[in-house]
This record gives sequence, structure tokens and C-alpha cells, in this order.
Amino acid sequence: MTVTKTERPVLTYSLTLRIALDVSVILFIVIANLYYHFVWNYVVGPYPFIVVGLGVYDFYRNWRMPLRKIRFFDSHFEVSGWRVDRKASYDELEDLSRVRRVIGDFRSASAVWFSIKGDPNEFMVPNRKVGKPKVELYSWLRQKNPKVAQTS
Repeated sequence: MTVTKTERPVLTYSLTLRIALDVSVILFIVIANLYYHFVWNYVVGPYPFIVVGLGVYDFYRNWRMPLRKIRFFDSHFEVSGWRVDRKASYDELEDLSRVRRVIGDFRSASAVWFSIKGDPNEFMVPNRKVGKPKVELYSWLRQKNPKVAQTS
């Protein structure tokens, strides 16, 4: 697939900011506790270790996601993540579904799940608004590939 240099993505989703936030919170807690321990001779309780442990788990889980970054163009999309680096056309979409979420992205209450032909991974993207006449990502992908099996 050839991409022109002037072609701009219609929508981009990335976990980079979330991963950076995990790392910065972990570093802040570790540095603050080292400061209190060595400067003020304060005995550190178990709570900072629990928070750091949860932060490390969240960082690891986000890093191992098959979809760490996705860019949607008019003619194709590009997915990169853990052991995934793929450019695909919308005809290669499979098992497209929309799922309601209670916890997750603060800008959307639902997510879009899909797979790509020939790839064993399932991908999840928040169902955000796309384009000039703001359309949900799920509806936009259905317009791009009307043949994809609807499972929701």
C-alpha cells in the first residue's frame, strides 16, 4: 500500500501518553519515598509499594497490548503494538463489534473491537467521533466495509 506524504490520518489513537503517565507516577512515588526515608528518616509504610506495584502492572499491561497505536486514513489503517506492525485496508476487517464500557476512556462510553484477516490478535479502540460531520468510529468503519460481520 502506498501512502502519500500529504495524506493525514482521520483519527489517531495511542497509548503513549498513558504509558508515560504510569512511568511518571511511579517515579514520583519512588523519589518522594526515598526523600522522606533518607532526609527525614521516615519509615515508609506499605501503601506506596502497593501503588507502585499497581502502576508497574498497568505499565506492563499497556506495553504488551497488541494495539498500542492506530491511525485511520481514508483508504487504509495502520496498527502497531506488541509484536504487531500492520498496514491493512478496510476490506481486511473482521468481527467488527461495538461494546459498552463502564470503565475506560473518559471521552467515550463504548469501544470498538475488531480483528484483521490473517492476524490472531483482537484489537480494541475507544469509539470516538471521526471526520467533519462527527460520526462514531464504529459507524465510520461500517461505512468503509459494509460486508464486515456485525456482532453487536
